[in-house]
This record gives sequence, structure tokens and C-alpha cells, in this order.
Amino acid sequence: MLSRILQWIETELEAEAASVMVIDEKHRHLRFVAATGEKAEQIKDFTVELGHGIAGHVAATGEALLINDAASDPRQAQDIAQAVDFPVTTVLAVPMHLHGEVVGVVEALNKREAAPFTEDDAGLLAVIAQQAAMFLDSARLYAELQQRVDFANAELREANARLNDEKARVETLVEQMASGVVATDARDRVILINNAAEQMLQLSKAAALGEPILAVVDDNRIADLFARPLSIESGVHIEQMELPAGSGRIVRLHLALVEDNLQHLGKCLVMTDVTHFVELNRMRTDLISFVSHELQNPLSALDGFVTLLAADTAHLSTESNSYIQQIDRLTKRMQYLVADFLNISRIEADRPLFMRWKTIDSSGLQHLTDNIIELQRHDTASHNFITDIPDDLPPLRADRHKLEEILTNLISNAIKFSPQGGTVKVAAQTEGNFVKISVSDEGIGISEQQMPHLFQRFRRLHENEQKKVSGTGIGLFLCKHLVEAHGGTIEVESEPGIGSTFSFTIPIADADQQGQAEDASSS
Repeated sequence: MLSRILQWIETELEAEAASVMVIDEKHRHLRFVAATGEKAEQIKDFTVELGHGIAGHVAATGEALLINDAASDPRQAQDIAQAVDFPVTTVLAVPMHLHGEVVGVVEALNKREAAPFTEDDAGLLAVIAQQAAMFLDSARLYAELQQRVDFANAELREANARLNDEKARVETLVEQMASGVVATDARDRVILINNAAEQMLQLSKAAALGEPILAVVDDNRIADLFARPLSIESGVHIEQMELPAGSGRIVRLHLALVEDNLQHLGKCLVMTDVTHFVELNRMRTDLISFVSHELQNPLSALDGFVTLLAADTAHLSTESNSYIQQIDRLTKRMQYLVADFLNISRIEADRPLFMRWKTIDSSGLQHLTDNIIELQRHDTASHNFITDIPDDLPPLRADRHKLEEILTNLISNAIKFSPQGGTVKVAAQTEGNFVKISVSDEGIGISEQQMPHLFQRFRRLHENEQKKVSGTGIGLFLCKHLVEAHGGTIEVESEPGIGSTFSFTIPIADADQQGQAEDASSS
């Protein structure tokens, strides 16, 4: 475009040569960006200092110069003319202005037939120079934009390459997963399904992709699962079923809502084969039940023998009496443990607990608590025990042995997780139609992260603590079910480093129940 402009200048002004120079702000000189004439290619290698030569003077002052006797003008840069062997006789140079500043110079040299340049020529060249300045600025902006676009395209290509690599890794990972994975879009159309899901759902990936999940899945249970409403607040459904039906394979299904910035994007179903774990769990439950039943009879016999020995200790030495007391204490502890495991086996088999209902008044509850504390004292010599059971506490309707199991587990935990010299308090108070019993300690407490796992079976909350404590990990799990079997609830308040308080409720016996020593058992 600049070359065409210069050619037009040559034609209209009848000049032998023309050039466009721009200011290099970094080096403070003019450089040629376009030129015409027989020396055009040679002259592009030169630069002109600001203030030097006619073009340098124009650039420095911002004023046009019309010189028709350049040979005798002291401002003429003779060195360039001599270097390229191009004598200059007449010169018309005008500044290029942009945003109020000089950005370059346009020159016309040697009007043909030795004619002089005129003011009209100068006016015309000034207009052309202004257009050239605007063109150069547009070219600069375009170059910058092009550079930014090229940079953005490079970044985009790099991002796409990373995304493709990540997509390939994810797809490989999903395909190799043993768990089945099915993903749908916001309209419940299948967008992803791996090999394991094909086998579990007995469908073809080619036929399923892009189709509504409800149209391609034959199992009504899966269809019903996808049809259930999911919200961002509660965006998860968990099921366990035999899949395919009749195969004997137990699958755990986890359907989650996929969302971004509160926008529903689709759903993802993960299906994990848990047959092995279910079988192991069943075997463990059967083993616990078998061992517990096998231990029950010899422990009962041992307890009977110890009771007989304890009834006639007058002729025995002090050391022998101590041995009998230890045997009695350890026997009772074993009986508690066996009772715990028997109850666990019934709970895991989804069978109701055997309840032997009795009415227990405040003195009975106090006596029960004192016996448990006395039994626990053999494991600690430094803990302090406090009981706060009012005499006017209304009678409870409870299974005495199961109430004893609850208190034994809670008091034992309070001792285990309390520092030496700490205080364990057992209190009771009326709360509506229930009596609320609480066990408090001054122990290490329970963090918020551990709270959701409190009442899970075989879960030890402080396994990573430096202080190692013994236990089976079923105490709180069992307490929860024993309390619920009474129709009550259990809860905990805790502050790490301060202590914990476990509270549970047992129903108050009504007037008819208070008159009965013991009701008929139910199972």
C-alpha cells in the first residue's frame, strides 16, 4: 500500500523519487519503510538522525520544508546522496502527524524537467502524509492484534493439546476401571459408558451413546434410579442390588449429580462389584455368632462356679479371695463382650434384638451404675467418678442387661480417652416422656471430621493418635442400636482437648408397666 502511495506521489508531483520514513523512538532516528526511484533498494539501508538533514529537520520541528535548491541548502544531507550516487536538486518534505505527534516524514525528490515544487504540491503531499500516518498506525495495530491472536492461538493449541492428553488419560482410566461408569448429559442422554458398565447393564456402547438412558436400559431398577429427582443440595443416591438380576453379583450403585457453578450438567453412575466384601461380611457375622454362642455356655458355667466359691470364702486366704474376685470380674467382662457380639450378629442379620423388658427405678439405675463403675475401677486407679442420679427420677422401661451394655461401653470409652486423674460423670434427668442419661469425660474429644463416623461398626476414631487404646471398635455402633431398640436416641457433644458428653434417652414406664416386675419377652 505504501509503495502504491509513493508511486501515486511520483505521478502526481512529477517527482523522480519518493520515500516514507518513520521515527524509531528507541534509537531516536528516522528509518526508511518504503521508497521508489532507481535507488529505492539502496536507500532503505540508511537511517537519518533527528535534526540532521532535511528529513531529520522536518521530523524534529514538525514543519514542512519546500526546497528548490537543495545543493546549496546547508540542511541537505549530502552523505546519503553521494553514497547512492543520486544528486538531489529539489526536495519537498512534510511531517506525518498522528494524535498530535510527529511519527515520520514523507519526501518527494527532484521534480522532473528541473521544475520547482509548489505550495499546491506541498498541500497535496501533506494530505497524503496524513493518510500514510493513519495507514501506518492501522498497520501497527493490526500487527499487534495479529501478534496477540498468534499468541492466543498458540496458547489455545497448547491448552487443546493438554486437554486432549488429559481426556485420553481419563478415558483410558475409565475404560480400565473395574467399576462400571455411565455418564449422562443434562437431558439424560448417555455420553460415556465403559466396558465394565456394558457387561453389568448388558447393553452395547455403540447403541447406547447419544440415546436417553431410560430407553437403552432394560433393568427397571436402574431406570427408576435415574428417574429419581436429584438436587444440588442432595445430589447423591446410593443403592445396592444384584446386577444383573439372578447373577449372584452384588453391585453398589452410586448416582451423583454433575454440576458446575450451580448449573446442572448431567449425572454420573458408578457401579462397584462388592460381592466379595458382602460374602466376607456374611462370613464374619457367622463366625462372630458361632464363636459367641460357643463361648456363652462355658462362661455361664464359669460364672456359676465363681459365684459358689464367692459364697464360701471364710476358709480361704486373702490371696485366694483376690483371685476369685479377679476371675469374677474377668468372667463378667467376657460375658459383656459375648453379649455385644451376639447383638451385633442379630443387627447385621437385620433381625430384631431380643428384649427382656423390666421396670428400673432410680435406686436400680444407681445400683447398676455403681456396679459398672466398680468393675471399671480395676482398669484405672486415678480416674474420679461422679454420679448424679436424682432419687425422684421416674422409673424406666428397659432391658436391664442391654442398658448395662450401653453404660458399660460409654463409661469404658470415657476412661480410655481421658487423661490420668480425669473425671468421668454419669448423670440422669427427666426429658419429656424419657429419662436422659449422659456420660461425660475430660478426654481428648472428637473432631468435626470424625463426627460422621462415630457410630460406624469396627471404626476406631483415634487409631492415629499417639495414645494407643484397646477395643473392638463396635461399642458405639452397638450403643446406637441398643438405644434405638428401646425407642430412644443417642447423641454426642464434644470439643477437642476439652472432653465429650454422650447422652441417650430411655422411655419412662407408664403406670401399668411400673406395677409389673417383668413383662413377657419378645424377639
